[in-house]
Amino acid sequence: MYRKYKCSKMQLSNSGNFRNNLLYVLDEDGFFIETKGATEKICGYSSFELLGTSVAQLLPMIEIPRISNYMNRVLQGESLEYQTRVVHKNNKKVDIFVKAMPLKKQGKVIGVYGKVNDFSRIKMNDKSLDRAKATIV
Repeated sequence: MYRKYKCSKMQLSNSGNFRNNLLYVLDEDGFFIETKGATEKICGYSSFELLGTSVAQLLPMIEIPRISNYMNRVLQGESLEYQTRVVHKNNKKVDIFVKAMPLKKQGKVIGVYGKVNDFSRIKMNDKSLDRAKATIV
């Protein structure tokens, strides 16, 4: 199975800074093949714990149909950016920003790879900025 996705390590290693980002590779069925970076910080699970896990297991039930639609679009060759939520290991919902791209081998889409940012931190910073502006004005 891993041979089919051999290019994933190279694509993850070429994705730049991942200290605050979660980088991932999913197979065509939505199961994690590889993760790197801020995995525990964003979703509470280690990279090892996520291997072989369906991405749907991290999503609130209400998000699954929408994200399945996005996954199908990426598997058709489209790159997407979107916001959603994941359920952290501690059951807290975390707002995230996802960049998803088709993983290709010899021109054929074999999975999805991309980057996840913790959007709730950005939202908290914006709220702090708004409060600071309010006290200044």
